[in-house]
Amino acid sequence: MNKRKVVLSMVPKDVKTILDIGSQGNLYSTYETTTVDALEKADIKQNLNKNSKLPFKDNSFDLAVMNQILEHLTEVEEIISEAKRVSKKIYFYWTSK
Repeated sequence: MNKRKVVLSMVPKDVKTILDIGSQGNLYSTYETTTVDALEKADIKQNLNKNSKLPFKDNSFDLAVMNQILEHLTEVEEIISEAKRVSKKIYFYWTSK
């Protein structure tokens, strides 16, 4: 089974909107997805080590996803708190090649 199928199989069935924090690409294209990352390709370009405050209202997303991002952050607790604030559920996962 490929990575995309495995990850998508773990997304709860009631999810329609996803906030992808530290986006790894367009993995969630079948959902209404907003990406936050320091990279140019992100919907919201933001260096989370300089500003962990997410520019969204409380409970804006059904799910916040973080894949292989926590080890790159200096303020882990703050970004997790922000992810909880802006989403109804939060989901962490780590994958390797």
